[in-house]
Amino acid sequence: LCAEDAKRLWTPKLFQNVTIRPGDNDISIYLRCLPRHYHFNGRSFYENILNHTKFDNVWLFQAPECPNKLNEDPNKDGLVASVIRLLKETYGAKRWPGLEGTDGTAMLLHDLAGLALSKKMILPVSSWAFWGGMFSNATEIHVNAPPHHQVMYGMNHYIYHNEKTGEYFGQYIQAENDIVYRTNLTNHHHNRLRAKAIMNTHSNVTAASVTYVEHKDGATVATNAATGAAVGKTLGPAVQVSPSTGGAKALTVTVDPKLPVVFVFTVVPAICPYGLPSYIRVAIEQAIYTQPDCDVILVSNFAECTTLRDSVKDIVGLKLVDSGGIISQRTVQYRNLSSSMFQADGGGELWMTSALRFFIMEDLMLSAGYTELIHIEADNTVYGKFTSLLPVLRQGYKGMAATPLNANKSFITASVMWLSSLNALLEFNNFLLELGGNINERWKKYLDWLRPYGCCRQGGVDPDKDGNGIKPFAINEMSMLGYYHNINPDGFKIFPVVPSHTYNLNKYVVNMSRFGPHGEEVGPATGHGVWDPNSWGQLIGGTATKKGRDKGFTDASHIAGQAIRMNGCILQMLCGNQTVSPYASAPNVQTNTGLVSAAQV
Repeated sequence: LCAEDAKRLWTPKLFQNVTIRPGDNDISIYLRCLPRHYHFNGRSFYENILNHTKFDNVWLFQAPECPNKLNEDPNKDGLVASVIRLLKETYGAKRWPGLEGTDGTAMLLHDLAGLALSKKMILPVSSWAFWGGMFSNATEIHVNAPPHHQVMYGMNHYIYHNEKTGEYFGQYIQAENDIVYRTNLTNHHHNRLRAKAIMNTHSNVTAASVTYVEHKDGATVATNAATGAAVGKTLGPAVQVSPSTGGAKALTVTVDPKLPVVFVFTVVPAICPYGLPSYIRVAIEQAIYTQPDCDVILVSNFAECTTLRDSVKDIVGLKLVDSGGIISQRTVQYRNLSSSMFQADGGGELWMTSALRFFIMEDLMLSAGYTELIHIEADNTVYGKFTSLLPVLRQGYKGMAATPLNANKSFITASVMWLSSLNALLEFNNFLLELGGNINERWKKYLDWLRPYGCCRQGGVDPDKDGNGIKPFAINEMSMLGYYHNINPDGFKIFPVVPSHTYNLNKYVVNMSRFGPHGEEVGPATGHGVWDPNSWGQLIGGTATKKGRDKGFTDASHIAGQAIRMNGCILQMLCGNQTVSPYASAPNVQTNTGLVSAAQV
């Protein structure tokens, strides 16, 4: 019996009384919850598919034996419960509305009709689910690779995933008589995507002319299908491509890992016409100059803003990544959640995009296979060589690290952020998703923690009985970083932000030396240099509010601001873009209280 015959015979009656169906961009998942009798896919199977698939809603179709209620303690979850919890809590999955009544057969057929009317579906090992796929006009049907699911010859909408080997998004290619996988995921360490081709966004090669050639170790490079010549650059590990007259299969790929130094600049429609601000270009060119042994990368939504793309394509040594080409469902989920979290700013969406960048960096690490990363905010210039600090960063800053701004650490900036692993970023982004969804009352706990630092304003956020609430601008990614450091100090360390010095103190200021090299508040000393949380730069160039007319500005709430005001610190720039770490020969600068090592900003 041919597939089209089965559909013609069965579907008219199956669909005749159905009044609802999943949306065209929804994805439906069927679960057969008998792992002792059927192959049951684990959490990573669904994570790896959903994190690389675009969809609006997730609908669950469950066999009768599947649990309808989960234990309050996730630690008691078995395999089935852990998967259901993942789908519901992480991806917002909802149970498909069942048919009410007592006729079990009618109820099952109603669910089968809903599944078969889906345009996208993930099917387990199950004959019931198999027929749901056969009766459908779906555009994507995700199934287990053989031997769990047979090859569906001539049906290119079937996508195969091998949970055991970590090979995902495979399609049967008739010329090869085999399934060719687009994505390799390693099951060790982070279940991370080892490598995926990221083409330069200013390339004029169309998607149809791109072939992906996979190296035996999992590296992948984008090539021109017609000539075999490289048309894009693969990111981290860096891939060098040698074209050959033999076509794409003759390409040789060698891995040359480099530390990624990443700028993220998300453009909203109101900002797009202006292109890249000149100060960001300066910061990027400075990073390229001072980090010759790193990959300097700009991630932005280039496809949505061609003006931005055109304004950076001539920067030599800069790698471009279109965030829209690597976006995951987690990023979409957070963008939707965050739309009501932050104060609007007249169309620029500064606070929303500032928090969204952490998910974009997660997408980049997954898509490019990075295991560590340095992130720089787009208005920061870099002078020291990051690679000279890698031994200290890897040993003493495991997890995340960033720069504290104010003395109570309620604001921590990601002016420079170190990520020692993908896992560290995943955990932080999970925390952000918990905030957005108020999971385990995380949002309420955050507001309770923030209130002493961000209060008060009449009619503010979460007002008390007198109508006084938190100032809306205090709810931003800086205070979220501060709260995360508060609850996870071991996994999120802070960098020294003032030089080592015996500081003048009084009862109104913090002990600044605690935030200097070897101070109690910070991680290990990174040479004699310090990191700027946006304080030293304001001393040099003034503030954005005054458009630089207030050079010499200091903020009394900043750690560095207090150090400068109380001790007469003078900042002196080194000549010639010196990049030798640990800055042992940095000049001493005379202050009114003695000698202090110059801060490297």
